[in-house]
Amino acid sequence: MQIRNATDNNQPIADTIGGSVTWKANERMQLGGAFNVVRDGVPDPNDDQPREGDRAFIVGYRYEYEELYAGATLTLFNNHDQDDLGNYFSGSGIEWYLGYRWSERLLLRWAISTLNPDSEYEGSYRVLSFVSGASYDITKKIRLLLLTRYDLSKLADASDRNND
Repeated sequence: MQIRNATDNNQPIADTIGGSVTWKANERMQLGGAFNVVRDGVPDPNDDQPREGDRAFIVGYRYEYEELYAGATLTLFNNHDQDDLGNYFSGSGIEWYLGYRWSERLLLRWAISTLNPDSEYEGSYRVLSFVSGASYDITKKIRLLLLTRYDLSKLADASDRNND
C-alpha cells in the first residue's frame, strides 16, 4: 500500500494497492502472481504522476530441473504502459525464458518478449524481441555476460523500432 500526495485525487486510505504471492509446488516448479491498482490517478498525468485507471496483473511460472531453467510470465494491464508517442494503452505481454547450464561455469540463455495493445488502441505499436546469449562464471563473484537482441518491434506509426 502506498500513501502519497502525488495528485489532487488523493484517497483517504491508500493511493496505490499492490500485492504478490508465490507458491512452490515442489523443488522444480513455482507459480506466482502479483497485482497493482492505482486509486489516485489523473486522466492526463505529468511524468511524476500516476495515470487514472492504471491496473496491472501478472502471473509467472518457473521450472528447474538439473541443467534446465524455464520461466514464463503473462501480464494483463489497463492504462499502464506508454507507446513511443507517450500515449497510454491497455493490453497484454508475455515473456518466455530458457536457460541451459552447458557446464559448471557456462550458461546459455534465450528469451522472447512481447507486448501488445488491446483492440481499442489505434496505432501499430507492439514489442516483439528475441534475446540469446551466454554467461560465463570467471569466479564466484565475477560473471562475463554476452547477450544479443533481435528486435521486430513496431512504433506507433508502424515503422520499425530498430533497437537491436
